[in-house]
Amino acid sequence: MHRKIAVTGHRPKGLNKVMKYGNVNDDRYVEYISLMQSTVLQYATNGYDYFISGGAIGVDLDFARAVIDTKILLNKLNKTKIKLEMALPCTDQDKKWNAEDKVRYQKILLSADKITLVSDKYSFDCMQKRNEYMVDNCDKLLAFWNGEQSGGTWNTIQYAKKVGKDIEIIDLQKL
Repeated sequence: MHRKIAVTGHRPKGLNKVMKYGNVNDDRYVEYISLMQSTVLQYATNGYDYFISGGAIGVDLDFARAVIDTKILLNKLNKTKIKLEMALPCTDQDKKWNAEDKVRYQKILLSADKITLVSDKYSFDCMQKRNEYMVDNCDKLLAFWNGEQSGGTWNTIQYAKKVGKDIEIIDLQKL
């Protein structure tokens, strides 16, 4: 039986409120990426072997990348095998993304152990359905949160509380 952890967090706009997202010269961004990597490794070496990401630009793809990197490291060390599931809200999530983000997304999808398509096509609520799918299918929710009490990350945290999931909130304002 897998122990599953899902992630929720902000897209670049929300992350830019607490750091210069994507800027390797920004200490808070570097700390965020390091924290993401160490958190995934900590869970992977403490019994969690299944990781779920929603695949959006920002926390979701950073988390997926950290899972892939951890998977490679653990395989080299002949340690615990971990799996990555990408829970996609719709087929064309990346339709309006720039070319660089699309390539990154496709590479991550190729490295995923499972891809779940929550809705066939985009709808006003497909992102929320994806978030609820992830919460419903995890044992623990890991939230990288900027303190805003609105939006998808906040709604996902509230839904996880409502259904009684274990939640770890990483307060990005404290980076």
